[in-house]
Amino acid sequence: AGGHGGGEARWSRSKRMVMAAAALLGLAAVAGLAARSSSAAALRSRGGLVGLQQVVRCNQGGGKDGEDCGPHKEEAKAKPAEKRQPAGDSACSAMGDNCNTTKCCKDEGMQCYAKDQSWASCRPRCTPGPDPVAADGWPWSCETLGLRTEGEVLPPSKGGEDCTKSKSCETPGLQCYRKGEGYAACKADCNEGVDVTDQDPSPWTCEALGTRTPGPADWVAKECAQPGAACVDKGC
Repeated sequence: AGGHGGGEARWSRSKRMVMAAAALLGLAAVAGLAARSSSAAALRSRGGLVGLQQVVRCNQGGGKDGEDCGPHKEEAKAKPAEKRQPAGDSACSAMGDNCNTTKCCKDEGMQCYAKDQSWASCRPRCTPGPDPVAADGWPWSCETLGLRTEGEVLPPSKGGEDCTKSKSCETPGLQCYRKGEGYAACKADCNEGVDVTDQDPSPWTCEALGTRTPGPADWVAKECAQPGAACVDKGC
């Protein structure tokens, strides 16, 4: 009985020693994990600080030639302002003129676009291909020549509206004519002097502002697709 009791005591002590060792190993593992987590957090914090410093340095123009911006290089770059041609330059072309030589337009918001090697025109925009309002169906290349003129192009004026600023009419066939200082209207034609159909008896100067709004050219009905038909093959 004594031998049996001694064996149980030794087994109990061994069991306690094993459990204590396991507990110590567990504590060591937890401590190691905490240390690694702390190190990772420190690295993340340091990385975020470095990134912030890089952004600040970029915004302040620091670094090598102001370009050393690391991963935030693209964020710090400012888009350069578009260069524009001053409006009203007498050396530049007006609407309807050939700007192939001058390569600039005097009217606000206009850009000189090439049709071919010999002809270019001042327009607010250009779509490559045939122009339905042009006298011929020869396609436009729409190559930009020179700079766009400062200012913006206003939408065409509707019937009865003042077209002094837009200098264009929405309805095909109409022309913007000046009546006097501060007022102009879209009309099919204009006779200088008093218009008996006007409520205002002040005379018209009939100065043409801009160009007459063109309608579809004669070739369009023959060569282009009819309304509602597929225009993939004809291109107009």
